Amino acid sequence: MRGDFSAHRPGSTQSRPCISRLGGRKAAVRVFERDVNATHPVAYCRVARAVAGDRFPRQLQILKVADMGLYLCVFNEERDDEHAASEVGSYADFGAFRQAVAGHLVGSDFPVLLLHSDCDGEWTVEELPALIKELDVIAAAFDRLPRALYVPSSDPAVSVPPDASTLCECYVDVQGDKLVDVLRHLARTGIEFNRPISFN
Repeated sequence: MRGDFSAHRPGSTQSRPCISRLGGRKAAVRVFERDVNATHPVAYCRVARAVAGDRFPRQLQILKVADMGLYLCVFNEERDDEHAASEVGSYADFGAFRQAVAGHLVGSDFPVLLLHSDCDGEWTVEELPALIKELDVIAAAFDRLPRALYVPSSDPAVSVPPDASTLCECYVDVQGDKLVDVLRHLARTGIEFNRPISFN
């Protein structure tokens, strides 16, 4: 995991785990409450906030948050586990993918993909069928475009597979899966479980 999301009470090694994740696989994320005397520090990340919601006190102190990049997931109804998830890469990686869509295709044809914030909010269940249609068009078009058109992001966290020959094969997530396929899987999972895709 890129970063340590743990914190401890002053003078103590005790910790209380809250939730965990890494690209759909579990990794420690520790969350602490802080009382009015500030004797119990809190360390948390966007995923903890997304899962915990209002169940955690408002007085929070961020002690250490590493840059974990863009994480997309479909939470279950209780928001304590995931039906599907992907560690997309850096925000710049996702931005480079969207820039390629806007640059090589007609950007206005892909409002669901291109107009959403890259770091917050969600794709609603109602938006997911349209997102799948957009991704189908992008996949078909990028499969016909050569790798030579690929432009890496300014802050790459993923590597182009050495055997990639098309533009579509160049854009992958941290696990090496094609980004269009990952996004379509998330969208289909969201429709199946009637849950949005959350940006974290």
